[in-house]
Amino acid sequence: MKLKHLFLAVAILPLLFSCDPEVTVTGIAVDKTSVTLTEVGQTDTLVATVVPAKATVNVTWKSSNTAVATVTGDGMTAVITAVGNGTAKISATTDIFSAECTVTVNIGTVDPGGEGSKSDPYSISYVIEKSTGNKDVIDQEGVWVKGIVVGYYNSDSKTIETADTDGFNIVIAATASEKDVTKAVCVQLPIGDVRAGLSIKDNASVIGKEILVHGDITTYNTMAGIKNTNGYWLIAEDKGVNPPEKGNFDVPVMTIAELSAMYTGNDVILDGSKKIVGVVTSDLVGGNSTSKKNLVITSEGNTAGIAIRFDKDNTYALGDKIEVLLTGKLTAYEKALQLSVASVNTAKIGTATITPREATVEELNTNFKAYEFCVVKTQGVITAESGKTSYGNSSTHQNNTLTNNNSSLVLFVAKYSTFIAEAIPANAVSVTGIMQVFNDTKQIVVRNLGDVQSLN
Repeated sequence: MKLKHLFLAVAILPLLFSCDPEVTVTGIAVDKTSVTLTEVGQTDTLVATVVPAKATVNVTWKSSNTAVATVTGDGMTAVITAVGNGTAKISATTDIFSAECTVTVNIGTVDPGGEGSKSDPYSISYVIEKSTGNKDVIDQEGVWVKGIVVGYYNSDSKTIETADTDGFNIVIAATASEKDVTKAVCVQLPIGDVRAGLSIKDNASVIGKEILVHGDITTYNTMAGIKNTNGYWLIAEDKGVNPPEKGNFDVPVMTIAELSAMYTGNDVILDGSKKIVGVVTSDLVGGNSTSKKNLVITSEGNTAGIAIRFDKDNTYALGDKIEVLLTGKLTAYEKALQLSVASVNTAKIGTATITPREATVEELNTNFKAYEFCVVKTQGVITAESGKTSYGNSSTHQNNTLTNNNSSLVLFVAKYSTFIAEAIPANAVSVTGIMQVFNDTKQIVVRNLGDVQSLN
């Protein structure tokens, strides 16, 4: 009898200590397939489930783009955190199975209103968002924007007002009652058709009207702004001025010298039937110009050059090779030949290097017309304008003097130059620059500090 009981006990023992068989996972899912976050640091939670539910698993969480969103997993649960604009795939993986959630991060983005065309213009909120706060930077070129005229910006009171005596700008907003400068856009009104049609000074009735304006998004008068405005449209009246169209560059080339010879004392209106090609020899970065709308181009052989005046700030760099469709006007400004042309009628076609023409100060004076708007190299001693020791100052343009063997030229430095605070060398120097005239004053315009080299 005892033997029988012992046999039964031994038979039951394996049953008492055996384990359930391991359940194999056959699939995984997450509770959300998409998530949108709108602030840096904003979080959301994802929960994974597996099939079958009793399966024993180890879930791994991963973000496809940690610059957009990060993920921290704790078993079947994970927390996603917004980092920057964009999209990221958050995956939950176990064994050979995986599930994803698409995370879209839109931090501080707004509805642009349209695509920036005349038929589908940008919104006021888009311009405000796009403007970076840097008045020296164009944030987006050549766009149409829709808004309601609410007044003009008074730079003295720093407020939006309605009694304008200058006509330099208007302010547009999404609503007619807006007076908060942070919720409005300041529009530059250049002299010409745009100012004539939109300035409150001359057109008080424009206040309250919904309009379209065409120009570049930037910062203007410390506000989100539109500068280089070259078109507008009064929506209710269905009238206005369209920006100039980009010309056809498939026309014959004439030389810069041939163009210059066309001017005999009276303005020449150009019809766009020809173009010139030249290399930019002025330096936007050096800033030695009275306006960013100005630049100088020189023929590749450095035998002729001309000043160009744009309808907006130019963006060409020293050494850019450009073609210029001959539309606009050939004229003289303070006795210097100048081509006034819309910026859309110019295009960069490459780069080139100009070799300076070497001459003495006396030769530059005597044969000035042969060197005008060419890059020259000469030698001498620079003397600062009376009572000064540096190249220039931020208040006014400065005329220094370059002298060699009793012959002298003005060394012009604009108040916008980046090197105005640099001390003028006491010893003899080599000077490279553009030969120009202002009224009857012959001068060399250096582009940057590298144009002046010590001879000792």
